[in-house]
Amino acid sequence: MLIVDDESLARIRLQRLLEKIEGVEIVGQAANGADAVTLAGECLPDIVLMDIRMPVLDGIQAAERISAMTPPPAVIFCTAFDDFALRAFDAQASAYLLKPVNAEELAQAEHYEAMMAAVARDDEDDYDLEDDELEEETKDYLQTMKEEIEENEEARLDLIEELMEDIL
Repeated sequence: MLIVDDESLARIRLQRLLEKIEGVEIVGQAANGADAVTLAGECLPDIVLMDIRMPVLDGIQAAERISAMTPPPAVIFCTAFDDFALRAFDAQASAYLLKPVNAEELAQAEHYEAMMAAVARDDEDDYDLEDDELEEETKDYLQTMKEEIEENEEARLDLIEELMEDIL
């Protein structure tokens, strides 16, 4: 996993949380999107855990470049801003977590992405689709993501409606 955040304390916190998750290997860290793109090409992580608002190249721009790699790593956004979710998914984000995240949220997102990567590689040794616990975790994770996207969409529609009322 590659950790990308312009705040060093945030990177340290994420590293400490990720070190508690079995099977997670941190292959590098970056403080901006440009360095993230470079490191992703060099380290070939399965997952990039990235902030959105960063100097040089923001997380959305970096995700667009990283998703063009072959094979592309999964990009999980970890940010304090909930208003970038739709843009993040347009940039091929696999998940969108709001800070402060906890170890359980990271483990769930990482577990899901590891399973999806294994499915993409068709590596049956890395996943078991008949595992009830895995299926339940995946359903919970997808439901959470669906709710977050719906909340963002509702907020956007409310804002558009307010703007239209002001104009008319």
